Formats: sequence, structure tokens, C-alpha cells
Amino acid sequence: MVLFLTARDQTNQFRKFSCQLDKLEVAFEFLSDIVAKGSTLLQVYIVDEGKRTELPLAIFDGEPFMAAMQELEKEWQTLLSEPAMSTSLHETLLIPLIQHRARQFETKIANYQKLISRLEQLLERTQKNFSAGPIKSRVISQYESMISRNQVWLIKAQISYQLILSRLSQLSA
Repeated sequence: MVLFLTARDQTNQFRKFSCQLDKLEVAFEFLSDIVAKGSTLLQVYIVDEGKRTELPLAIFDGEPFMAAMQELEKEWQTLLSEPAMSTSLHETLLIPLIQHRARQFETKIANYQKLISRLEQLLERTQKNFSAGPIKSRVISQYESMISRNQVWLIKAQISYQLILSRLSQLSA
């Protein structure tokens, strides 16, 4: 598998890069690390067995992938090693937990929306009140970056929330 990427670094220079990788998880970790160090991904794709696959840029937010993937693998290994519960008992225990998780996501979504709204207000105020110059450009760029990052996190939370609601309706039926 070959990873190709185009990024803009902190000095606004465009960088093109490609490398051979054995695992997709390693590629994800590598891309997230690039974002964490301040570069902006502009295009990312993988060519594997002659097929090109574009990767969505929004998922690379600077947060590590490997730890989450390893934790998920541990959870699956634990689940696979435990004896299965009866379905009714399992559902009885699971429904309150899922309802609690749904409430947590509702709160998380509301907080992201408030934060984004506040950042947008600050951005607008900066655009109106600051005089033109490098400081204004940096502040605007920082606010735009923070808004973008929080919008990605909001979308992830909304998707997770919808999945939780879907699972809850399956269990309740």
C-alpha cells in the first residue's frame, strides 16, 4: 500500500509526500500526527493493488489513532473470550447504559454547538474590529482552525449519537 498526501505546513508551503506502508492503522496514525504538528492536509489517498482510495480529511484531527485501535482490539478480544449472556438479560442491562450514553452525547453536542457559536462570534468581532495586519491574520486563522476542528468533532458526536439512538430503538423493539 502506498500513501500519497499533499499538505500545507505552518509556513504555508505546500508539501507532497508518498511512502510505502504495511498497515492502514499506521497510515492513519502518521496522518493524524502531521495534523497535530500544525500542517493542514489538502489531499490524501492510498493506492493498494492498483486501486486508488481517497481518504476523508476531516477524520485526521491530530488525535492519535493507534491507542484507540488497540483499545478497541482489546475490547473485542475480551468480548470474544467471555461466554454469551442470554439475550433478554443482555438487553435488560444494555438499555439503561445506552440511554445514559445517549444523554452524554446530547450534552456533548450542545457543548460543541455553543463553543462553535462563541468562536464564530469572536471571529466576526476580530474581522470587524482589528486593523489589518499579520496579527489579525494569525488570530483569524486560529479561530477558523478552532471552528473547523470543533465542527469535525461535532459531526463525529452527531454520528455517534444517531448510531446510539438506532441501537436503542433496535433493543426497544
